[in-house]
Amino acid sequence: MADLITPLPLEVLQHIASHCSLRGIFALDRTCRRFHAACSGTFVFQQCFVNHMQNPRSHDVRDKEMVSRLITKILSTKSPYEARLAWATLAAAASELPATLHELEDMLHVYESVPWEYVGKPTLPSHLSPTARNIISMLSTWTVLCSPTVNDFPLTASLTGLAASMLNPDIWRTWHPTTWLPLASKVAFCLAMGGLTNPALNNMPLLAFRVASLSEPAWDELEDSPEGVQTRGFLTVACLPWILRSDMRISTRENLPHPASLPLLRQSVSEDIPFPDGSHLSKFQRFGWKHIDLSPIGASLNMFGAAPSWTRWLCSNPPALVDDITRGVWVGYVSTSQGRYSEIPPPAQNMQFTSEPDPEDPDRIEVASETGEDARGSFRLRGDVIRSTGSVRLEKRWASLGNGVVHVFHAALTPLGIAGYWAYNSDPHDFMGFVWIYREEWVPKSSCRGSPNPASELPRSLEDEA
Repeated sequence: MADLITPLPLEVLQHIASHCSLRGIFALDRTCRRFHAACSGTFVFQQCFVNHMQNPRSHDVRDKEMVSRLITKILSTKSPYEARLAWATLAAAASELPATLHELEDMLHVYESVPWEYVGKPTLPSHLSPTARNIISMLSTWTVLCSPTVNDFPLTASLTGLAASMLNPDIWRTWHPTTWLPLASKVAFCLAMGGLTNPALNNMPLLAFRVASLSEPAWDELEDSPEGVQTRGFLTVACLPWILRSDMRISTRENLPHPASLPLLRQSVSEDIPFPDGSHLSKFQRFGWKHIDLSPIGASLNMFGAAPSWTRWLCSNPPALVDDITRGVWVGYVSTSQGRYSEIPPPAQNMQFTSEPDPEDPDRIEVASETGEDARGSFRLRGDVIRSTGSVRLEKRWASLGNGVVHVFHAALTPLGIAGYWAYNSDPHDFMGFVWIYREEWVPKSSCRGSPNPASELPRSLEDEA
């Protein structure tokens, strides 16, 4: 059999190898000199990634080849060693994805049902193994590539429980933000994306309660970094679909954003793709490609956990989203509590933003919408966005109520929309409900024919306030 295969052209051998997993490629590399020559270049790892990756679901990046070209563009500035290592790591993730997800599910089994009270070390996220952290990092990258992977119920429940545990005040006070925030942002992002297509139930009441507690002064430090602001926004989006779908008056919620429509991949700024580009391993360059065994590095996905590209992607989002905030019409929801089965007001519609830079603070952008409509009538939004972090503060005033009632949105501008909480102007830390507004174009067209909510009557709590 070997005599029939090895005489084949090198390109054919590379094509054969690219359909194997990364482990298979390294096994072929050791069989003979011909396969060693075929498997030692970057091409076979790049094709392995393309062959095993799911087709992206992005409207902007429509196929695997386009993703491959974007990554190639980024890696064009890297050394040959770094490029090969990056492609090998991506190939490992793509080819081992099902087994990796099962492995993570086993590791996070303890989080499938988290008690409301802190019960001891088994639920301490600080005890999470490095392998679990690396797999979660890989999941966040795959989700950005528009291949949502958090669609298995036990894994969704476990990630929800992990997020709730990370927000336990008895735990997070013992962590330095630089220790837990990168992991928290990845978990929150995966949950937010997964929640759009996969309703979660386990641990959601606890998570929603703890996300609501982020309005308390003790959490103000989250506003100091893009990672903190974005994490708070992702966690809100993770909770709101669960609350919206639990409204007994509405059987389905079809007017929520679809993952494929979200601006996660932008061709104009391809450097934003969060994947291990090898830049943090430059100290190993002196050993050369042939003097280091890449199989354990690729198979264990260590590079995903160590890569700084996730933080770069988070930090690059707010400026790009601020520049885009005036495009299109915005719609969204405001809840009246943090719990399930709460009454959900009809969605706000027809919000169109204008923006103006603050002449005294280049990092502050003044935004306004004069065209909003909800069950109370027309309203306006005025406030500001911090360009570097995406932090949003908006005041909502109704034309029919004068200046007496003011709702203040404290939120984050994220790739999934503007998400956070609202409070009365008198007490910015008094959580009254969640806020999530997003572009109407992100909703599937078949769902845009009308609001599924009855706009003719207000929830009792809003009637009393009015």
